[in-house]
Amino acid sequence: MSNRTGAGGQKPRKDHAQLDHAYTLSDKGRTGCTVCANRRHATYVHTPNGKLVALQSHLRRKYGLTLTQYAEMVAVQGGVCAICGVSASLEVDHDHGAGKVRGLLCANCNRMLGMSHDNPDVLRAAIEYLEEACQTPNG
Repeated sequence: MSNRTGAGGQKPRKDHAQLDHAYTLSDKGRTGCTVCANRRHATYVHTPNGKLVALQSHLRRKYGLTLTQYAEMVAVQGGVCAICGVSASLEVDHDHGAGKVRGLLCANCNRMLGMSHDNPDVLRAAIEYLEEACQTPNG
């Protein structure tokens, strides 16, 4: 490959096959090809173990929960959403201001609280609106 620069004064990129796969990534303290490492990671995260590790990391980082604590919460709630009672994949509901975990909700109920900005007055107004709309005949 020539040393001539392309558009914008940059050297042309080498194909992956032309890269030196044994170089050191000094800023990360790892050795090996970044492209190869990214491919391995992308494959790993889709395995059952990779998904479990990702869930553990997410729960710990975002909510301060262990996987065991999450499983206990699921068991206490009977595996259903704390609001609607649907058996679904459960998300951690938390107070954004205080960071306190409140319970586990299905995606729809968790979004409903978020869209109302966790404001009980907004939710009460929505209930009143629905009750009135259901009592009013169409036409």
